[in-house]
Amino acid sequence: MALQIFRIFLDIVIPVFALVFIGYLARPHLKLDTKTVSRTAYLILIPCVVFDMVSGLVISLAVPG
Repeated sequence: MALQIFRIFLDIVIPVFALVFIGYLARPHLKLDTKTVSRTAYLILIPCVVFDMVSGLVISLAVPG
């Protein structure tokens, strides 16, 4: 159980916080506007993630009866 929680922490939590930390450090150097970054994520990145998730689905056809 503890090993599974540790794997979840390594695979999910640490990469998310790493991206947040990189963005926090990069913002002053790249002079990124918050509105532009959020609009890019909303209009481009989220549809890409949704498409990737939907395209990887395996749908089996059930035969009624």
